[in-house]
Amino acid sequence: MKLAFVYAGQGSQHVGMGRDFYREYPEFANIFDHAPVDFDLKQLCFEGPEERLSQTRYTQPCMVAFALGVTDLLYKEGIRPEIAAGLSLGEYSALYAAGVFSRGTAISTVALRGKAMEEAAAGLDCGMTAVLGLDREKLQTACDQAAELGAVQICNYNCPGQLVIGGEKAAVDRAGELARELGAKRCMPLKVSGPFHTRLMRPAGDALAKHFKTISFGPMAFPVYFNCKGGPAGPNDSVPPPPGQLQTDGPSNPPAPAGDQSHVSL
Repeated sequence: MKLAFVYAGQGSQHVGMGRDFYREYPEFANIFDHAPVDFDLKQLCFEGPEERLSQTRYTQPCMVAFALGVTDLLYKEGIRPEIAAGLSLGEYSALYAAGVFSRGTAISTVALRGKAMEEAAAGLDCGMTAVLGLDREKLQTACDQAAELGAVQICNYNCPGQLVIGGEKAAVDRAGELARELGAKRCMPLKVSGPFHTRLMRPAGDALAKHFKTISFGPMAFPVYFNCKGGPAGPNDSVPPPPGQLQTDGPSNPPAPAGDQSHVSL
């Protein structure tokens, strides 16, 4: 039987996460004690407040630090996957597990990502809504009709019958109303702080693209399945590392490389 690691996206954070591991495992504690962030990550994860922990700029490095610590503990016990994936933010932890990012690079990158996403959403009255029981063509029609009120688009294709729309709140709310008229079984507004995975996040994407030119990407020890592809990276999907940079603090006891899996799609 093959084993896969699947990492959660933003939204599964909670106050107290990692406290028990921190007390028991020095390897886990080391990641929290030396996280390259400009706030007390340990205190925020263990003590809150939840409102601050749920702010994108803090959520992202906190969740990834936790995921990296758990990954290292699993590797120490000889539990290693043959493939990995992650939902949105979780993809960075999957890349760490595969040896693409070092600990410091993974945490500092998502810290930048969280700040950039929060800044991109600043001043916007935005929203996201999960739409159940409607196919993508009809939901796209609803978004097209609601676009006269602002930006709105399908941003998460979770599975057939479960899609998410996001953008400016007035347009998202109208698209939800139209989706129900077109036969959607349910429309569920989501508790989010930004229009994630929409074109309104382009400034954050630009900031990441610039950042990626300054960091190192190690070769994949096993395939990572990417959100944007629904599968592993292809031969033309790559982000070249800067010359002369090497990873020095990857996962403990990383898996043996499984062929040429050096291409990264981000």
